[in-house]
Amino acid sequence: MKTVKVSETWLSFRVADTGRGIPDRQREQLFAEFSRGPWRCSDQPVSGWGIGLDYVCKATERLPQHGLKFRSRQGRGTDFEILVPILPGFQWDSMASTGSTEELRGRHIVIVDGLDDGYAKLAEDGRGWQCVIERVESVDQASRLFRDLLVTPDLVIADVFQSGFGDHQDFIDLLQAEFGDIPILIHTAITLTQQQRDSLPRHAFLSRKPVRQGILVVAMVRAIRQGREAES
Repeated sequence: MKTVKVSETWLSFRVADTGRGIPDRQREQLFAEFSRGPWRCSDQPVSGWGIGLDYVCKATERLPQHGLKFRSRQGRGTDFEILVPILPGFQWDSMASTGSTEELRGRHIVIVDGLDDGYAKLAEDGRGWQCVIERVESVDQASRLFRDLLVTPDLVIADVFQSGFGDHQDFIDLLQAEFGDIPILIHTAITLTQQQRDSLPRHAFLSRKPVRQGILVVAMVRAIRQGREAES
């Protein structure tokens, strides 16, 4: 596995193996859910459900300007590559750099997730970035906060699919009733079904748990930026 900055605007993530390669007849099903290649009698058993490539494919389809491709030669192995755009002002040597956090200055962000203590540091660091990050523990608390806010949040972060959260559509309806189509970053460890993805509004963006804070900051900036672009 390796990561390469291929230009000033593009980053390449590559994962390669030296296996037996993927026959042409199997390539159409490569990214299908629960799809796994045929085993030979001499193969060592490998655990897995065949959902990894399906998740990666669907994630890149939902993220604008991201690309996924692969190369494979029988008897030589397979090389997968994901191309992602680099945010303007993004500092390669620090994922939580000033180039990213400057875009959070003056923003108002609400986090709805009482089970993730990692957000406590994010809220504390937000003061240094000169943005307001409010954290509530439940949907009921969020509902009361939304009614009392005098300004519309720039971003809401919530794991709407976690156990105990309630119906995700009710929460999205609550957001839209109070503020309209504001950006929501769904930060979750759950692999969403296609039906769940299709139920999300156009201002919803996905971020995968667990993740370093710097990567989460980049996701926050991207969600706010793309939310503004969608409004214009």
